[in-house]
Amino acid sequence: MREAAVFEEASAAGENMDSAEKEEKDSIRLMRAGLSDAEELHEMQAVLFGLMHNALFLLAGLDVGLWYHTLMFLFTGAGALLLGWLNEKIYNGSIIPGILLYGAGNFISSMLVAFG
Repeated sequence: MREAAVFEEASAAGENMDSAEKEEKDSIRLMRAGLSDAEELHEMQAVLFGLMHNALFLLAGLDVGLWYHTLMFLFTGAGALLLGWLNEKIYNGSIIPGILLYGAGNFISSMLVAFG
């Protein structure tokens, strides 16, 4: 019962918090993680996203050249940066538009490979 009261109090405090307080809490969380701002997080996420796509080709045993890995890393990393920026600045932090755009891009590229 006591835990429920604490949860309700914490929830109510979060609802009453204005945007300046939320930004301050977010920046404190980022500083604790060793990152100065959200842009560094987006950059790190984009690099990991690009590397993940390269790792998939390596794990599948597909024999592609270094140029292909370089292009794959650059294009997927740039796409991740763009989607992260869109999610943060345009879509108010929602990841749904990024998921839909990513799915549409995969669908189009798959159709081009299959029928192009």
